Amino acid sequence: MTGYGRADFSILLNGTINGEGFTVEIKSLNHRFLEVDVKLPERFFPLEMKIRNSVKSIFSRGSVKVYVWSTEGSVKGINADIESAKRYLHAIEKIKTALDLPGDIDIGMLINFRDIFAVGSKCSSDAEEDWEPLKDGLQKAAEEVLKMRRDEGEVIFKDLSDRLNTLDKMVKDIEILSAKAADIYREKVRERISLFLKDIEVDEARLLNEVAIFSEKCCIDEEIVRLKSHISIFKTILVSDEPVGRKMDFLCQEILRELNTAASKSQSVETSHILIESKSQLEKIREQVQNVE
Repeated sequence: MTGYGRADFSILLNGTINGEGFTVEIKSLNHRFLEVDVKLPERFFPLEMKIRNSVKSIFSRGSVKVYVWSTEGSVKGINADIESAKRYLHAIEKIKTALDLPGDIDIGMLINFRDIFAVGSKCSSDAEEDWEPLKDGLQKAAEEVLKMRRDEGEVIFKDLSDRLNTLDKMVKDIEILSAKAADIYREKVRERISLFLKDIEVDEARLLNEVAIFSEKCCIDEEIVRLKSHISIFKTILVSDEPVGRKMDFLCQEILRELNTAASKSQSVETSHILIESKSQLEKIREQVQNVE
């Protein structure tokens, strides 16, 4: 199911609100399984696994993309980590002396070491301190996504319910036609015998034997029983509060299997027509199921 959510959060500086602001954005797209893609500023790299686990605890299916970035205009400047700079300078001086290298050591060399500088309110952030505000922002964005998915779910629920009822009616029509198939076949055989062998009396025993063989070949009673069962289970899990997308996908496969078996046995044009319409209806159900968590 699709959804979008966004939330702002701030990392406090020295217990004040004058910290650095960030935005977290979550996009959810349809996918057969759960895939989580996370893109973060370098500051939050240590928290990536926590973010992934948090997302997995909220969503069970779909392609979920999480983006976090520093809010424009919230940056408090560029800070230098002087202690780190001193360590780098000391190391460079040792290398220069040990290898008797020419030239002077200047600021240009130190600029290449990115971890000396930090954009924002902190030079060296504490991952544990960052996690709480980030988690709150993540939760707020996820709630917006879930709301959109619930709204979409209500529409999908009605569509699936209507299509399942239509499919259920088609199966009942097929059952009625299947029950009449033997009688129709018997009358057709009787008419043909009467047409081509007018003066010969019909052997009822032989006729019944032919009808019995025909009935055994085209009997779809077992398929109808399984179809009814699958549709009934489908309707039950449709109102479940748990993630049911994969179960629905499996049931669609089983329903299609029974419809194909019934179609291969069908000797009635009318029955074959309903079976084709049933498979068309099932395909529309299967497409919707891909949107269900």
